[in-house]
Amino acid sequence: MTQLSKSRFISGIQCEKNFYFDVHRQDLKPLISDRQQALFDSGHTIGLLARQVFPNGKDASPENYADFSGSIINTRIWIQDDVQTIYEAVFSSQGVFAALDIMHIVDGQRWAIEVKGSTEVKPYHVADASLQYWVMNQSGFTPDKFFIMLLTAKFGAHFATFNTYNENFRKKFGIPTGQVVVHHAVEKQSWEKRYKSLGLTESEMNSLENLRGIPQDINSEVHLKAIRKRWNDFYDANPDGPNMSKQKLLNFAKQIDNEFGHLFLPPIR
Repeated sequence: MTQLSKSRFISGIQCEKNFYFDVHRQDLKPLISDRQQALFDSGHTIGLLARQVFPNGKDASPENYADFSGSIINTRIWIQDDVQTIYEAVFSSQGVFAALDIMHIVDGQRWAIEVKGSTEVKPYHVADASLQYWVMNQSGFTPDKFFIMLLTAKFGAHFATFNTYNENFRKKFGIPTGQVVVHHAVEKQSWEKRYKSLGLTESEMNSLENLRGIPQDINSEVHLKAIRKRWNDFYDANPDGPNMSKQKLLNFAKQIDNEFGHLFLPPIR
């Protein structure tokens, strides 16, 4: 039986023909255009920026996007373990599954947060949130509050900055849109939140020397899981304080390059 995902549900609301092709004749679906891929990339980036508002969460993104079973299991386990913040929490009921951008616990209340790259709520946002709420409710994890998180002037400024360094990276190395996800070697939360005392500037952190391209098809496994774990371990072992230094941060970023750089585009090692 074909499962109904939230994205497929919204696709069907917006275009019945696209829904039919998606379910019955994927061989007739047109290839993704550069413009569509750019929209997908921007949505991914906005989601990562939103996580900075709710940092240090666990990521339930699947290793294989054709199989969400592990994500559903992890989501249940982490909820039972009282994990405060879960990214891409996946819920399933009656053949319908949906991934929530951010689930966050505040004073015992379960907040469901959907992130949208828009400055205003649109009708399909409400439909998206409604299906998400229904699936969570049916699976036994009804949210106490449901939020649609939109772009603000400050958030939009962050996104504009991303567009600038992202475009600079692609132009420098001649990489087509949609082929890589651009990340920082010394990652953003290290200098924006965790180690502000080190005085790292946005300009040096957004320089080409600190940018890395990870192929889109391995980004989830390499960056969102493997490299994410390395950074989380580093943060646990190195709290901000007199023993923390800029050189220690740069040395750790170099270790990441040495371990994973052969997978980057262009390769680092």
